[in-house]
Amino acid sequence: MDLTNLTVNLRPRNPWEGIDLGFSLAIQGFLQLWLLWMIGALPIFLILNLLLPVPLWLAGLLAWWCKPLYEPPLLYWLSRMVFAQPPGVGEVRKRWLGILGNQLLANLTWRRFSPARSFVMPVAVLEGLRGKPRLARVQVLSRQQHAAGWLTLAGLHFEIILELGLLILLVVLLPEELRSFELGEFLFEPSGWQQGLQQITGLLAMSVIAPFYVAAGFGLYLTRRSELEAWDIELGFRKMAGRLANRRHIAGLMLVLGTALLGFTGMERPLQAAELTPPEAKALIEAVMQDDDFGKRETQSHWRYVGQTEVDEDLGLPWLFEWLVDVVQGFSRGFALLGEFLLWLAVGGLIVYLLVWFQRNRGLFGPGAEQTRRQRSAPVAVLGLDIRPESLPADVAGEALTLLERGEPRAALSLLYRGSLSVLVHHYRLKVPGSATEGECLELAQTVLGRSGMDYQTTLTRAWCRLAYGHDSPAPQRLEQLCHDWKRAYGQ
Repeated sequence: MDLTNLTVNLRPRNPWEGIDLGFSLAIQGFLQLWLLWMIGALPIFLILNLLLPVPLWLAGLLAWWCKPLYEPPLLYWLSRMVFAQPPGVGEVRKRWLGILGNQLLANLTWRRFSPARSFVMPVAVLEGLRGKPRLARVQVLSRQQHAAGWLTLAGLHFEIILELGLLILLVVLLPEELRSFELGEFLFEPSGWQQGLQQITGLLAMSVIAPFYVAAGFGLYLTRRSELEAWDIELGFRKMAGRLANRRHIAGLMLVLGTALLGFTGMERPLQAAELTPPEAKALIEAVMQDDDFGKRETQSHWRYVGQTEVDEDLGLPWLFEWLVDVVQGFSRGFALLGEFLLWLAVGGLIVYLLVWFQRNRGLFGPGAEQTRRQRSAPVAVLGLDIRPESLPADVAGEALTLLERGEPRAALSLLYRGSLSVLVHHYRLKVPGSATEGECLELAQTVLGRSGMDYQTTLTRAWCRLAYGHDSPAPQRLEQLCHDWKRAYGQ
């Protein structure tokens, strides 16, 4: 890439000036860009609307979605045009598949949602990057760049406005005696041929906006690369080096010429200045002053704030415009009042929510707050067993013996195991997740229980697993022994 062949003036620009540069490029080559876009879009449009058995609205949506198929050739043509080498339309058509590249699937799927599509398209089409290098390049280019998203949003709105304008123009130009439909029906409830007409106007609107959209994104890309890589400074140094080289050649030639003159004259008479007429001297001075080293004349303009101007209330507008102004002003006031009402409603709802939350969580503040927080953070159930202290009797072992005497061994063993888990969680403050298994609970108990307590917990866990999963109930004497040992292990 030889920067000296650039046909655009590289200078520091803000993003909006970069978009304006792209618009200038689009105006300069609009016909070629429009033809390239139509060459790609028109066949797909005809296939979707005439050959595929899909509704017309779906065909239009698919044609709009396939924009990444039509836009890269426009970018390719622009990239050659700015270097004074614009290819022909036929040459671009021959390279169509190569320009689209192997990233077409990504461009038609997740990248289709990118609001900066035209801005980052040169990274894949012109630089040929893909994967992680492409992502890193896009991150560097997109840093503090928001104009690309606004460009996409503005382009979408202009397409809609242009399509509606074309449709309304067609309806207005149609004589009333030939018009068998209303404007609202034509726009919002179209019939078959009316839907087809909408598809055609939509295609025309997209074809007009596309060259400006792609060129504006390319202008943003050039501006950003010039900023990051200092293209303007590089070009300035190249021009300076060229001028110095030319002057060295001229100085050497003058030295040789002067030496030759001295040799011819033999220094017999002093050198005399050449006599010039006033017009010749003026022309020579003007030629010298045109060099950049002697300065140049520039004209700069800027906006100056002159204060608020008084607007005449009676603008003399037609009644339709006055009615539109009144409607817009009324809508603005109503929208402001609605926004203020919703804001106060949100503030009131927030205050009510805070009061209710404080009422429900007042135990988190004041005496006993630490215990309340600990109880709330502890699981309510483990293995589907309720381990809250309030769900257990005061004497776990005594209640288990009572259940055993009633002939309910499963309930007795379940109560003992629930009680042991509750003691581990609420007394020893052991952090047991609610999804823990019996084996995981036993492993966690090793961190807080002594040897005797751990031996009892192991025996109790094994007995509970055999009963719960194997329906193997221990002997009544064994269960009675577990009840007595529970008191020795955990107390009351």
